[in-house]
Amino acid sequence: MKWLLIPGWSTHPSIFSSYSKLFTDQVGYNWGFEENKKRTGDAEIAEILKDDYSILCYSMGTLKALELSLTHKPKKIISIGGFASFCNNNKRRAMHINLMLRGLKKDHKKILDDFAKNAQLSEPKSCKWNLSNLESGLISLRDDDFSTISKSSNLDILLIEGIQDAIVPNDISQKLLNGPGSRNSVQIDGGHGMVETNVNEISRIISDNL
Repeated sequence: MKWLLIPGWSTHPSIFSSYSKLFTDQVGYNWGFEENKKRTGDAEIAEILKDDYSILCYSMGTLKALELSLTHKPKKIISIGGFASFCNNNKRRAMHINLMLRGLKKDHKKILDDFAKNAQLSEPKSCKWNLSNLESGLISLRDDDFSTISKSSNLDILLIEGIQDAIVPNDISQKLLNGPGSRNSVQIDGGHGMVETNVNEISRIISDNL
């Protein structure tokens, strides 16, 4: 079965490189956050959706996974630090996104560095960034809400949560578990950057649920 790997904000499909050995057939979704990396187009997605597929997603990638489930339901969604709504009607979280949007225009490197530090991710690459796509990603985090879709869709979702995740607190991520289908959660020690820092444990969890 083909696996679609969808990264989060400001990250590239290579964030899943440590997990590639788990899948025999995989394709990465690219948001186009880096200037020299083209965003995955609708035609490429349509080609993937022709056959049975599953999704491994990280953080904001879960929003895209839920969006795709509207047209072609995946066999399984494994979400690392994911959510159906980032802001979850929380004005303070929305305000923080607005501050990041303003900051992108003034000093995008500081915004990216601060985010990586707070998320416990590795330092951002030294590259030319596509500020328009970064901005679109933040707007998606602020405005997109797939809670109703998640609650009403029959989905097989495995949520991997970091107990110390300060970016996506467990009370927000666990709303993914509301809805029909097989919904399960595994909590591990780690913050939002667990996709990089807890590779062995996450690999074991994924392998046990393939």
